[in-house]
Amino acid sequence: MKLHASYLALGALIPDSSRSKKRKSAPLIIDRSVEYIPELEEEIEKLTLRKNDMLSTIKHKQPLNQNPHLKPDQDPSVSVHEIRQGEVITQIYSQIHPDDAFSNLLQKVEEEGMCIMSASTLQVSDDGVCYHLHIQQGGASSGGANHLASLREKVISWLR
Repeated sequence: MKLHASYLALGALIPDSSRSKKRKSAPLIIDRSVEYIPELEEEIEKLTLRKNDMLSTIKHKQPLNQNPHLKPDQDPSVSVHEIRQGEVITQIYSQIHPDDAFSNLLQKVEEEGMCIMSASTLQVSDDGVCYHLHIQQGGASSGGANHLASLREKVISWLR
């Protein structure tokens, strides 16, 4: 009886290709097991090769703290979008600056007579940070694209 239970347990581990509900005999279970073991070995070999390829790719990639797109002294990426007359959203991606860089940026914005509606920071990688500013400008907001380009250049200079 124990031997029959062992065959049934083995049969439960083997995928059923016929999907029939017939009772399987011990020789049929053994035959299917002998066929299935090389299939498993082949699948293990493929997965091992895939894992080694992935590990090799990861090993040859540049470390996360060395962003290839930003050089150490490169200017930050700044975009300024006017959402309505006198209000802009400024998005900045930069390498992480000293802790007071964001405070200095906020101070410079206020010194220019602009009102900060909201501000946030988000560290997006080991060496990168995003700043988001919602700014309400004073009377100097008329000037269209030239004014937005001017504000963008000012923000870049404040972060240097």
